[in-house]
Amino acid sequence: QEQQGLNWTAVSETDQTDAEPINRAIVWEPIEPGEVITIDDIAPSQDFSLQPSNDLEKPVAYSRGSMIQIGKTVYSYMGFHALQRQPNTWVSIGISAIDDSWQSRPSPCERGNFFDQCSDGLMENLIRLYNSEDWFSLDLQWVIHSLSGEGSPFNFRVGGTTFGDNDEGTKFMEGQSLGFRMARSFWKDWGISIGGNRLYHLDDTTDLPRNLYIKGTRIFRLNNSPEPPIAQVTLGLMSDVYNPDSMLGSFKYPSWLQGGLYPSTFAERFGEKRTKQRGYEKVAGVSSAFVCAEETIFRDNPRPPETANPDCIQKVAFGPVASIGIAPWPWLSLYATYKRTLNLGVSLKPFKTVPWTFSIEAISPIPGFNEQYDRMVRNVRCPDGDGPFKQCRTRVGLWTEFSF
Repeated sequence: QEQQGLNWTAVSETDQTDAEPINRAIVWEPIEPGEVITIDDIAPSQDFSLQPSNDLEKPVAYSRGSMIQIGKTVYSYMGFHALQRQPNTWVSIGISAIDDSWQSRPSPCERGNFFDQCSDGLMENLIRLYNSEDWFSLDLQWVIHSLSGEGSPFNFRVGGTTFGDNDEGTKFMEGQSLGFRMARSFWKDWGISIGGNRLYHLDDTTDLPRNLYIKGTRIFRLNNSPEPPIAQVTLGLMSDVYNPDSMLGSFKYPSWLQGGLYPSTFAERFGEKRTKQRGYEKVAGVSSAFVCAEETIFRDNPRPPETANPDCIQKVAFGPVASIGIAPWPWLSLYATYKRTLNLGVSLKPFKTVPWTFSIEAISPIPGFNEQYDRMVRNVRCPDGDGPFKQCRTRVGLWTEFSF
């Protein structure tokens, strides 16, 4: 079949032309086959093949409380991380429990029993204050250290024991404190956060660490599927954690961060006991007594406690922290965290579309990560012999969190 083309006529730039009839047809004239220009004459067709760009298509990894969200997929807890809050979320509510809070004395309680005198629990909530997808997120941390006791609105029975408003110890809703968390996600899979845990105590019953920290996180997507298995690695520095094997130093908290229920021989000597509240005016945190001990009784040539610098009780130790986790599927993850000791855990998110996670954690199950703690375990908790995952050594923690 003969090929045809358009017949183009030159137009004068000066002469006025008569308007053509609007019904004039296009005139087709034959052209030579050699004059046909194909797409391959412009560029080879293979140059037009489209290659997928994972960097452009993959969504940003965000925080969903303690969980991680990538696109619409929420992964179960994988250890602590430093990612920015997901822009469309507002609050996360977490409750943790431990079967044995008696760390420095023999425990009379059964391992794994969360309803006896040795057990303890707390609520940790993160409430959104500010979140900009292009900048950072800022959360208020609100911790409640007592979830039962006098004033509790509920009672429940386990066996023959009633729990609730008759519990001894702190009253219901006591042990409240406030902190903050500021975080930024970048380069799709990276995050950085700075913050402070339980910095401001709302009453005089909080005896938990008062941490300042900076952390960084890297997310690894293990394939290109819509819901890939992922891994995360987080490294950071944190104050008010004491491990003589990894301690990097100590520094003094400002006066507005001092004060609390942190009893010790050194607090009695240097901490200035409060007159209207329990605790001490000048004790900085949980690790303050250990800072003083490093100057005196923990030395190679021990000295009496009274020879310590009185300012030691206003200081806290600081050192590295780390977390690593892997989620083969969004509903299951394995993780390890390191602060003062090494903890190992597994987490489940049983509902695909509900951001609710449940975790169980072995606390300090393996010796060798903190000699001072190991020595206490050998002398107090495991006098008949210490070892990995021994019942006398390993405590059990539970954690659940819901985010919306």
